[in-house]
Amino acid sequence: MTGGIVAIIFALFVVAAPYVATIPARALAPHWSAWFLPFAPVLFALSGRVAIPSLVRYVRELSHDVSGLRTIIGWGTVIPAFVYGVFVVGVVALSPVVSDDAVTGLIGAVSPLMLAALGLLGLLSLLSSYVVVGLDVSNILEYDFRVPRIVRVAGVVGIPLAAYLLGLQQFIALISFTGGIFLSLEGILIAWMWLRLPAYTKNKSIVGRWGKGSAFALAVVFAGAFIATLVL
Repeated sequence: MTGGIVAIIFALFVVAAPYVATIPARALAPHWSAWFLPFAPVLFALSGRVAIPSLVRYVRELSHDVSGLRTIIGWGTVIPAFVYGVFVVGVVALSPVVSDDAVTGLIGAVSPLMLAALGLLGLLSLLSSYVVVGLDVSNILEYDFRVPRIVRVAGVVGIPLAAYLLGLQQFIALISFTGGIFLSLEGILIAWMWLRLPAYTKNKSIVGRWGKGSAFALAVVFAGAFIATLVL
């Protein structure tokens, strides 16, 4: 899935490359007052905490040595951000008006084949995220709440579909609320949990001696996102 997503995004950028120079400066460097508007969607896009438990299990199964997790998580954060940036530049260069779903605004600007590829991109992105998040929610329900398997499966599969069919279809509003409220609260709680860990456990964590400062800094960022979402 990830290979397909990256290939389609870079194909879009190749098509858009001749038009990148025509992007107005205000699109790449907007007024300072607009910088907080995409804060919650960007937080949603870059959130990868749900993948870490599976990543830890995978690394332990391979070598039982988790010392390389810091590097893996670092590159796993930087590379997606770069790829997202490439996608954004490509869409802005090609779209007369950028739509909420990024694809509708490209109708007439790219070939039907590229539109079909972008539709596939949306499907792959949805499936890749849904699988990881669904497994994480299922694990929470299983290990924290002892929910039976049939109920877990029904909830993970059925609730998102039911929410969509009931009219929860405003994409930007949905990810803004999710990123700005739920993910911000999750980030604050994770930072708090780290601060509450015993000293010997902190010393063995992947953030090492930078942990305390990182926890406070991230808590401030997440609190800012939470407040900005409520205010804006």
